[in-house]
Amino acid sequence: VAAVREGALDENAVDQCAERVVALTLKAASREKKGFDQKAHHDLARRIAADSCVLLKNEGDVLPIADTEGIAVIGAFAKEPRYQGAGSSKINPIQLDTFCDVMDGYGIAYRYAPGYSTGRDEADKDMIAEACEIAGNSKTVILFLGLPASYESEGFDRDTLDIPPAQAELIKRISAVNDRIVTVVCTGSVINMDWERYSPSILLAYLGGEAGAAAEYDILFGSVSPSGKLAESWPIALADTPCYEYYPGERRSEYRESIFVGYRYYETAKTPVRYPFGHGLSYTDFTYRDMRVSADDYRADEDGVIHVRATIRNTGSRKGAEVVQLYTGQIDPVIFKAARELKGFEKVELEPGEEKEVKFVLDQRAFAHYDAQRADWAVEPGHYIIMLGSSVQDIRVSRDIRMHSSCAASVDSPIRFPSYYCLKDGIRIPDEEFASLCGRPLPAGARRENKPFTLNSTLPDIESAVDGYAFSMDMKTQMLGSVGDEDDAMRALFEAMIDESPLRFFPMLTGGMITLTMIQELIEKLNGTGE
Repeated sequence: VAAVREGALDENAVDQCAERVVALTLKAASREKKGFDQKAHHDLARRIAADSCVLLKNEGDVLPIADTEGIAVIGAFAKEPRYQGAGSSKINPIQLDTFCDVMDGYGIAYRYAPGYSTGRDEADKDMIAEACEIAGNSKTVILFLGLPASYESEGFDRDTLDIPPAQAELIKRISAVNDRIVTVVCTGSVINMDWERYSPSILLAYLGGEAGAAAEYDILFGSVSPSGKLAESWPIALADTPCYEYYPGERRSEYRESIFVGYRYYETAKTPVRYPFGHGLSYTDFTYRDMRVSADDYRADEDGVIHVRATIRNTGSRKGAEVVQLYTGQIDPVIFKAARELKGFEKVELEPGEEKEVKFVLDQRAFAHYDAQRADWAVEPGHYIIMLGSSVQDIRVSRDIRMHSSCAASVDSPIRFPSYYCLKDGIRIPDEEFASLCGRPLPAGARRENKPFTLNSTLPDIESAVDGYAFSMDMKTQMLGSVGDEDDAMRALFEAMIDESPLRFFPMLTGGMITLTMIQELIEKLNGTGE
């Protein structure tokens, strides 16, 4: 209203917005109400979750489980599943499967122990003792590990890859009494897997949704052959990640890794990873053969395309699906580039002995890099490789092509950006090199305690000022007052979200108790520009 009165907003624009809302409301009210098939939807969720599971490891073909006698199910996630993200993405499903309920539904006998509490980080010796007693008297242990909501959520960034200490201690202790451990990992992102050696089989279930537990059952007991592939690299340690030296910053974030994100960095720097991008095992085997490329010489200045074909055959004894991945790379480029880049993938489902042809189409953009000097995409002429594989590191077949282009590469690139050509010691980019890459001088450094404070400052930022510290303590006291002291996990979640939220979020976080005007007045006071 104020904006219209002041002439900053056209009243006709407000009318148009109001009319759209009314029209949508009337349209919704006039629609015929239709039901839906809840079971069909749940079954679909189950199939999708099973397709998304990634079999990371299966030494000795422990999976699928053939002998249903003497099974132990260990881990609180088996009864309290971590099935979705925390924060505003959280929804209430109509139906939620738990692994123990699914086992009961199929009449499979098992013994259960929680082993840990989802609300506590530290190990409970009595819970671990109970779990070890059951595991020691069982043939096969199905162990559920992962991250509780307090470890990963919107609103804050993780500062460790570790799982809760209670879970790390649990698998170590169980491995001393039973070496046939199948671990189901429930997490939304990468975790530290120093405990990997204790488990011959590891199934990554991610956050599988309402039917995730049933999907886990399908894969563990063999009614579905796993076909999921990693959409991210799993590093060995946090220090191996390309942004480790520069993230988080103080009051700014610098993306000095440039194009070397994820597998593009690990493959180029030849940094070992625990599991590579695109990795995922199956209960059957696939062979790749007869790779064909429609052109050995390609002129990027023309609008033609390259057709890539190959035959994939299921050489195992079970039905399964393979995700064929196409990567490209250039030999000895002048412009710094990733060693391999994913340019396409196709999923093919095959019966035992069956084979099918997969097809890909590549245009010039598949070989292009962004030329900042031209402010456009460009193709560097030279020698390229087209690769097909089961992961970024498991290349099965490849073909070379010669690329012709009128876009000459910037010969001064190695001189201007030498650090991007030598990544063996990680991403360590000098200021002058990063400034040259950005095309402008870097802003002056700013420490957290430095003014001016803004709406994007956080509570830890303003705690260096007396009034800021008082405001921060008051906010934390009020907002954490609704969380019980007995729930360590939820308290940690809230604390992390509060610390990492900018001041402009607090009117929303407090339900209007703190207004934007109050925040602005606080900022002026902290900066010495207000009363």
